[in-house]
Amino acid sequence: MEKKYIEYELVPGTKIVVQVDDGPCIDDMELAELESYLAELEDQLDVLEAEEPDDDECDEYDEWEEQRDELEDLIDEVEERIDELRG
Repeated sequence: MEKKYIEYELVPGTKIVVQVDDGPCIDDMELAELESYLAELEDQLDVLEAEEPDDDECDEYDEWEEQRDELEDLIDEVEERIDELRG
């Protein structure tokens, strides 16, 4: 799977690069793989949240918020799948 990246500047002089792809199929992953993937996603969320724009009225904030929401949704899906596997 080819990795794709989105690069944007939230604050002048500060760039953030986010990897964008369809991600792995979580339904095909084993529990250990899911736990590792979840940790990776949480790390990505930490990086993204550290780059939150100060001005919540700007376009950059809307873009940042959309990416954060998508990442949080994916984290929720992975957590739900982990719960399913743990029974």
